[in-house]
Amino acid sequence: MHDQDMRRRVFCWKDKRTWPGDCPGGKIEPDSEEARDLAIRLEQDYASFVAYHACRPTCVAPYYKDGLRIVPRSDLLSIALDIFASGRFPEITREDVLAAAEEVSGNDDPPMLCVALDDRTLINYYGHYLLYGSEYVIGIAAGLTRRYGHDYRQFLKSLGKPTVFEVELPSDWLSDEDRSYLAKCMSAAALDGDIVHETEFTVTLDRAVPPEFIRSHSHPRVICDPWPSSDRGIDSP
Repeated sequence: MHDQDMRRRVFCWKDKRTWPGDCPGGKIEPDSEEARDLAIRLEQDYASFVAYHACRPTCVAPYYKDGLRIVPRSDLLSIALDIFASGRFPEITREDVLAAAEEVSGNDDPPMLCVALDDRTLINYYGHYLLYGSEYVIGIAAGLTRRYGHDYRQFLKSLGKPTVFEVELPSDWLSDEDRSYLAKCMSAAALDGDIVHETEFTVTLDRAVPPEFIRSHSHPRVICDPWPSSDRGIDSP
């Protein structure tokens, strides 16, 4: 295969046919020579990789126009205020929402965008993004629950629709550390024919995903719910 053809390859975790033909099997350490060799091949041989983003939008059209954006916390706070302090819940004041926002962990961290190499993991183990939406807004709802006792997170499930976006990202969006860890995951992966078993491998991005990188979207119907309906107090996510 010519170098130009190799650079057009797209890596998809779930499809073993897209993997390097002689990927090492068994456990390898991230700092081992085997891991480094495989990481180099991932960088040199692949032009892009398939990833997935889970969310709960009210409409998918803006994503195909604007891409997957990194939403400022100020915008997310405005969304939370519209949801919880607009009179829908008479017991909740604007000050309550602002106080709950101050309690959300990671307030000082820069906002990021997370994508996963396996949509099955998002559906089966991280369903809160699909069922409840923004983790920041979920955190505010949790704070309000601690104050008033009612599980306000459950209302978030009435807004929007569970959506998984499939994107194709340039291979250089993976850091050297990402590639090293991915090499370790690949070596230990279990197979069922050409189908690779689930992985929890995620990539944290500090940049938005342009709309032209979005390949498709889907609306999962069966999703693991980490927080079934309850009126008991809850811990912050």
